[in-house]
Amino acid sequence: MTEIRKKYDIAFKKKAVLLSYERNCVGKLENELNLYSGAFGKWRMEYKKYGIESFQEKDYLKLNLEEQKIHKFEIKIKKSDLKLEILKRAGRALHLGKRTIYNFMKENERLYSIRMMSEVLGVNRSSYRRWRNQFITEKEKRKNLIKQEINSIFFTAKQRYGSERITVALRNSGYIISRRTVRKYMNELGLTILVKNN
Repeated sequence: MTEIRKKYDIAFKKKAVLLSYERNCVGKLENELNLYSGAFGKWRMEYKKYGIESFQEKDYLKLNLEEQKIHKFEIKIKKSDLKLEILKRAGRALHLGKRTIYNFMKENERLYSIRMMSEVLGVNRSSYRRWRNQFITEKEKRKNLIKQEINSIFFTAKQRYGSERITVALRNSGYIISRRTVRKYMNELGLTILVKNN
């Protein structure tokens, strides 16, 4: 039968570790406090490395200050990369007015957050949401649905399917659509196939 290890709260761990340094008799103190064998070894090591903050109730990853800085910096880099990607993909839309920018945002909501796109493209989120929620014709709904399918097929195929293969995939799913229309929608979505280097 597996022994269930008792969980100790933060206050208890702090007092116990400080007491272990004060008495300098770990084994005896473990017995006295009815702790599992080796508890102080682990707790004291955490205390030395991370300080008081090492005793967290949730078992998530403890990062020292240097690692926290690196982690924050990596998040900033990822955010900057995403912003650059949005700018590259929305390049043409930026010069064609708000409606075109809104269309780009609507078509790319599954890839990027509305907050980030609004920030990068310089539009108001509330204005965009009002525009998006207005009446959409059946033709526009169908077009948006097909574009979503194209986007899904394209990225599922790891960006290696061109308009011809995507057209076949769409027809197999029951859509009646020409390769020319698929190519047009791919251009509007900014989808370009990856060229495999030999």
